[in-house]
Amino acid sequence: MILSLYVGRTAWMTAMKKSVSNRVVLVFLTIIASACTSQHQLAVSSEPSGVPGARPSTSPTLSLYRASRDATVQVISAKGGSRGSGFLFGAGYVGTAFHVVGVKDDNGTVTEAVHDDLRVRFATGEEIPATCISIPRSDEKDPVKFDFAILRLSARPKALVVPLTFAHSPLPDIGDLVLFSGYPLDVPMMVSHQGLISGWIAEPGLLALQAPINKGNSGGAVLNQDGQVIGIITLREGGIAKGLEELRSAIKSGNETVFTRINGVDPLAGFAAIVDTLNKYISTGIGYARPIRYLATYARRHGITSQ
Repeated sequence: MILSLYVGRTAWMTAMKKSVSNRVVLVFLTIIASACTSQHQLAVSSEPSGVPGARPSTSPTLSLYRASRDATVQVISAKGGSRGSGFLFGAGYVGTAFHVVGVKDDNGTVTEAVHDDLRVRFATGEEIPATCISIPRSDEKDPVKFDFAILRLSARPKALVVPLTFAHSPLPDIGDLVLFSGYPLDVPMMVSHQGLISGWIAEPGLLALQAPINKGNSGGAVLNQDGQVIGIITLREGGIAKGLEELRSAIKSGNETVFTRINGVDPLAGFAAIVDTLNKYISTGIGYARPIRYLATYARRHGITSQ
């Protein structure tokens, strides 16, 4: 009996080590690739003229960055512990992703309910309460289905902010340059990035972006080279995140059946903490956005001025 338990535990630990080993290799390869992508993005945006010591250029690209940053906001719910990005449009409206404002159930799934303590923080630091006015209904599920939300500010911002406008052109071409701003992860300031369209699906609409998308970028506006909104960031590439979540589940399952401690320390719990940290901060350099047409169509249907 003891021998059977030992053999069974040994086989389980061997399989676990093999699975963990494969996952760890994948994770670190992804980290290296992500770092290379980030360095490339930095090189693109930090050398406006290519001449050491030269004054910043007044190129159209820098003007687009300013427009993006001026209209970008952070959307916050203290009750839900949620922080995402958003953008000002129309007369006192903010666009964002529905999963930024939606209430999550115990399993982390976004429900059709929204937080009632939403606040919008502008680049100036000013915060204004906001209300979600795109509540899903039984006969209208588009906000959840296409992951968009429209917030109405309770007051106008003190500083002058030029709202963004929506693009009405067809889907962008592969290779088109785009830019976006937002509040990813725990960075203490707004950050802006340049990327490109690397793919798209017409129906249901989805844009693939070659850009460093991270948690917290959700809800940010993707701008084309005319400074118009073509999409709303909805998620980062899910392959590595899914793998980490599966690994986390395997660790949790193993911890429930095998209680292993070394000098009073649970190694599986320690490894789980590492996995959680990687899942929060890792970026594959690929993300997705929903075309702005879904939010624009909803706004027109409900008499919300978007321009």
